[in-house]
Amino acid sequence: MKIKLDHLAVTVSEMERSLEFYEGLLGMEQVGAHLLEGDEISRMCGKPSVRMQVVRLACPGTPDIQIDLQQYLEPSPKLADCKLGDVGNSHFCITVEDVDTTRKELEAHGVTFLGDTVYFDLEDAGQLSVVFFEDPDGNVLELVSYGKRDE
Repeated sequence: MKIKLDHLAVTVSEMERSLEFYEGLLGMEQVGAHLLEGDEISRMCGKPSVRMQVVRLACPGTPDIQIDLQQYLEPSPKLADCKLGDVGNSHFCITVEDVDTTRKELEAHGVTFLGDTVYFDLEDAGQLSVVFFEDPDGNVLELVSYGKRDE
């Protein structure tokens, strides 16, 4: 079986607020938008009467990997309490030039970080800096930068 990553999906509670975060703050670009509803969508989701707003985003430089922001309009979604490290939690990682600089920029906009920035020397990846943070709905993202850091 040959596979290729097509997209990731992130469930959000307020599309406009999420677009301000993902497009306005992180710099992702909208490449599509759809209102999905009807029997086919409900059967696909295994839920009755699904209405879902979907906005597809891409990161400049990696247009082949896309992210769908999904807001379920019906049925009413419930807030999940699934944190980093819990089974069922997931995150995705964004490569940036410098984690420390990007963290300061995001903190200035009120972004919540989950812990300290850490620095690794990994045999297969070299030197890298990583930190986890949350979007407005508590979805976890990771920043990573590769290469030597200034001491």
